[in-house]
Amino acid sequence: MEKFGYESLDEEHIRIIELLPGSDMDSIKCNLTSEPRRDSRDTYDAISYAWGDPKDTVEITCNNKSMSITSSLAGALRTVRSRHSPHRLWADAICINQQRSHEKNHQVKRIGQVYENAREVMVWLGHDKDHVARECFNLIERWTLYLDEQLQIYRHVQDIPSFEPPEFDESDRARGLKLKALMSRSWFSRVWVVQEAGMAKECSLLWGNQRMPFATLIEFACFCNGRTNIMKLMGGDDATFGFWRMVFVCVFRTYENMTSWRRSRPLIKSLCEKRTAGLFLDVLQIGKSLSATDPRDHIYAFLGNPLAEQLSLEPDYERSEGDVYLDAASAILGSRHESPYSLCFVQHASADEVTGSQGPSWIPRWRRVEESRRMIYTIGNLGLSHKAGGPANRLQYRIDRAQNLLSVQGIMFDSLTWVSKPLRKENFALDPAQWDPKLRTSNQTHLDVLWNEAAVGVRNIDRYHDFSFTIVTGYNNPRFIKRREHRTIFKAYLKALHRARNEEPHGLNDKEACNASRYEVNARNCTKRCLAVTEHGRFALVPQFAQVGDQCCVVLGMVTPFVVRAADRMAGCYHLVGEAYVNGVMKHELVGDDDCDLPSIDRLVYTTLQNEGFATEDQHPKNSAFEVGDAAVERDGSVDNDIVTEDLIVLLGDDDSTASEAEVNDGGPRAKRVAADEDLLDSPETATDSTTPAPPSNPNWWHDDDDFPETAKRFRLAEQEPSRSDPMRPHTSSSRASSIMAMKRTSSSDGWKSTLASSASWKRMLSSITRSMLDGLEVFEKYVKALREKKEPYDGAKVRSLIDAFAPALMTHPKDEV
Repeated sequence: MEKFGYESLDEEHIRIIELLPGSDMDSIKCNLTSEPRRDSRDTYDAISYAWGDPKDTVEITCNNKSMSITSSLAGALRTVRSRHSPHRLWADAICINQQRSHEKNHQVKRIGQVYENAREVMVWLGHDKDHVARECFNLIERWTLYLDEQLQIYRHVQDIPSFEPPEFDESDRARGLKLKALMSRSWFSRVWVVQEAGMAKECSLLWGNQRMPFATLIEFACFCNGRTNIMKLMGGDDATFGFWRMVFVCVFRTYENMTSWRRSRPLIKSLCEKRTAGLFLDVLQIGKSLSATDPRDHIYAFLGNPLAEQLSLEPDYERSEGDVYLDAASAILGSRHESPYSLCFVQHASADEVTGSQGPSWIPRWRRVEESRRMIYTIGNLGLSHKAGGPANRLQYRIDRAQNLLSVQGIMFDSLTWVSKPLRKENFALDPAQWDPKLRTSNQTHLDVLWNEAAVGVRNIDRYHDFSFTIVTGYNNPRFIKRREHRTIFKAYLKALHRARNEEPHGLNDKEACNASRYEVNARNCTKRCLAVTEHGRFALVPQFAQVGDQCCVVLGMVTPFVVRAADRMAGCYHLVGEAYVNGVMKHELVGDDDCDLPSIDRLVYTTLQNEGFATEDQHPKNSAFEVGDAAVERDGSVDNDIVTEDLIVLLGDDDSTASEAEVNDGGPRAKRVAADEDLLDSPETATDSTTPAPPSNPNWWHDDDDFPETAKRFRLAEQEPSRSDPMRPHTSSSRASSIMAMKRTSSSDGWKSTLASSASWKRMLSSITRSMLDGLEVFEKYVKALREKKEPYDGAKVRSLIDAFAPALMTHPKDEV
C-alpha cells in the first residue's frame, strides 16, 4: 500500500481525524481532512496520551494509504472507536506533520487552542493488564465524595479534624497500594499532558475500559495536601498526589477558559476563585519534574499558558536546546513581572554546571537529569516577603549573546567561611523514623549537630534564633514572621522534637502542636541546600554546591541574595552558584529603598573618626553601603578621577567566542540621565576582555527601568573562562573594615573618587578586630537599620556612643591605612 504523505497546512487550519467504526480486533482505518480552526470548534474530541516507544509501531490506513503510529496511540484509538458511527478526533502524531519543522512551529504555538476547543479531552492511560483500574477509580471517587461532604460542613480543608471516615475499612489500605500503579502510568510523567488536560472543557481518564473524571483525581490530590493522615489510611504515596496538587495551583488555575472541569468540584472551584497572578517561572519549574523526548519541549509545551504571552517566545525547532534556554532566560529577564525572580530558578544539578562547563551558569536548565517528582522550592518567589535587592525597578542588566554573558548591578557584601553537607528535610521531621540511621542512634537531633558545628564561639540565645530562623528561610511566607512569633513557634518545635527523640508522649497542647508542625513543614525549604556561616558571622542557607570562599552578593531589583564564585582565569568575573537566604539582608537592608536617603554606615563612621582626629577631609567615603573592589579605573597605570564606576557581575559563556554582540532594549529616561551625568555606561571596567569592548555611552546598551538609581554597584558572573586574559583588576574579598576606604577628592562637582588600600593592610587591620568589637558593630548596624526604617529618631550622641564600641580598633593603625 502507498505511504501516506501530508499536504501543506497553514496556521489558520487544523487537521481532523475521522475514525471509522470497527470492533476491537479490526484494523484501524481513518480519514484525515483539513478544516478552518473557527469551523471545527466543539466538533471533535482530543486524545491526550504518552507516545511510548517510538520503535513499537502499528500500521493503520489513513485516506486509503499506509501510516505508522505508536502502539500507545493505536490502543487509544481502538478504545474510543465506535462500533457503529465515525468519531471525529484530534491526535498530535497524526494531525501534525512531525517531520516538518515549519509546520510544527506554528501548530505547537496554538496547540492549547486545540484542546480548549475540543468537546472533551480523553486521557489514555494504557491497558489495564492487572485489572486494578476499577478498584482504584472507585476508591478515589468514594473518598473524594466523603471529603467534599466534610468540606461543606467545615468550609476549610485545614479545619477538617483528624478522622477515619465511616466507610473506611482495612481493605482500603490494600486498595490504596494499587494507587501507585495508577500514578506510575507514563502519562503522569509527560510534560505535554499538563497543557492538554488543563485547557479542556471536559476531561476523563481512560484506563483500559474504565473511566473517571480527571477533576475527581485533582480534587482528591488537593485534599491530600498537608493531610498526610489520608494517605496513611489508604497506604498511598502522598508525594505523588502532592505534586499534582502543585500542578493544579501553579499551572491549571492560571488558564483563563471559563468553561472547564476546573470548576466542577467544590475544593478546586474555590482554589480557582482565589487565583492570583502567577509566574511563568513556576510553570516551567513544574515542567522540570516531567519528561519530554525533545528537551526544547520543556519550554514549548507551556507557551500556550496565559503567563507566557508577555514573553513573546515562539517555538522554533531549528534552534538548539541551549539557544532555546537562552531565549527563554532573555525574555524572562525582560519581563518586569518575572525578572526579579529569574536567577532564583537557577538550580544546578552538578558541580560542573556551576563552573559553566555545561553551559552558562546564569541560565536556568528546565530539564532535570534524575527522574523525581519532588519539588525543589525556590527561596525567592512571587508573593513572598523577601526583597533583598530592593524594588524591581532597580534592575539593570546587559546580555552579550556572542559570549553568553550577563552583566547586572549589585553589592558584594560577604563570603562563606563554613558550609555544611547538603541538608535533608527528613532529618528535621518530628518522626525520628525518617531520620538518617546514624542520627537515630545518637543522643542528638540534627538541629543540635548543625548548631555545634556552625556556632563555635557565638553561642548565645539571639544567635540561636538567627540560626533556627535561617533553617526555614525566615518561613518564606507572604506574611513576614516576626522574631517574637518565631520564638514561640520554635520553642514548641524543640519541645516536640526532643520528646520524639526520647520516645516520650508529646505533651503539647493544640496550639503548641500546630506551631511545631508549622516549623517542621517549613523546613522543607532546606532540601538540597547547605547551612553556611559567612565571614561576618551571618547564618545562610546556600545551594548544595556552594564552597568555602564563595562570595555573597545582592543584585539590585532581585528578591534574594546570591552565591557567586570567582572565575579562575578572569578577574572580576563570577560563576553563579545560586540563590541564598542570608540572615539579616533579606529586607533590602543593604540597598535601602527609594524613600530613604540616610547616610551609610561608612559615612557615619567617617564623621566620628574625623571628629576624633583620625581622618582628614580628603579621606571621605562614598555614600554607598559595604562597597568592595576597585571603585576607580586605571588607565595606563594612572587613576582616572573623572569616572565613577562600580563592580560588575558577568556570567561567561563559550570560550571560543570571538565577537561581542550585546542584546539591547530601550533604556529609561533616568538611565539616560545617569549615563549623561556620570559616564556610568561608558567605563572600560565593563569590558570583559580584549574582544569585548567597553559599552558606548548609548543607554540602550543596558536593559533597565525608568527608576534605576543613580548609584549602584556592578558585578560580573562568569560561565566559562575565556581564552583571553581579562584586563580588569581582581576584586578583593568583602569585609566590614574594608568598606572604610581611603579616598581622594577631585572637585566639588565631581564628587568623591575612591581607591582601595592594599589587601595586606586590610588583612593586618582585620586581624586586630576582636569579637567584642564586631558585636558592637552589629548593635550599631541594628540602630542604623532602625533609622532607615524610620523606627527611631536620629540621635548624634547615641551614634557616637555606639561607634565608640568598635572604633578604637582603628585608632591603633596609621592614618594612611584608615
